[in-house]
Amino acid sequence: MKRKFKKDDKVRCILPNGSIIEGEIYTVEKQYFGIDSKEYVKLVERPHLAFYSHRFELVEKEQQKTEKEMKTPYQEAQEAWIKMVDLKVGDTVKVLTTAKRYQYGWLNSWERSMNLSVGKEFVVWKIYSDAGIGLSDNLSYPFFVLEKVAEALPKPIKISDAYQAEFRPDGSIKVGCQEIPFSLLKQIYETAAQIQNKE
Repeated sequence: MKRKFKKDDKVRCILPNGSIIEGEIYTVEKQYFGIDSKEYVKLVERPHLAFYSHRFELVEKEQQKTEKEMKTPYQEAQEAWIKMVDLKVGDTVKVLTTAKRYQYGWLNSWERSMNLSVGKEFVVWKIYSDAGIGLSDNLSYPFFVLEKVAEALPKPIKISDAYQAEFRPDGSIKVGCQEIPFSLLKQIYETAAQIQNKE
């Protein structure tokens, strides 16, 4: 079967429901045919949902360029906040309070399960233009309920020609091998100590 869309296509909603807004533009993450032979799409901005493809129309590249230059008030406010706090992927943020669906132009909805995240800290996984800040709990939050609390940890560090240690935001250490020779453990801990001393 011929697919209507492909990954990274920009599509406009023409048949809204409770989770997508008519006229808004979304990014295709995946397109597939279900067991009912109907065509579905998954969107970057709505990672946990799937929609019938007939709810969308393709946005041509020239039109994408024009509409990309027209930022919404939410996008402008989020960009200003990101610049002010110097937010980047890997940073740790704290969820301070709840939000309402589409509040202040945020193109996403507040799920009931997100109430449990208030007061907790998560790592920034992805920054969306208008769907909010994607966190390590696989949900996206509006910037105005977040507070940056820690910088991202350093990128992977080369220990030897054969091994590379990755200091992850959750505090764990991953080494690019299945077994870690005991002789390298000391080097790993020494490297971690040096990083902590520089902070």
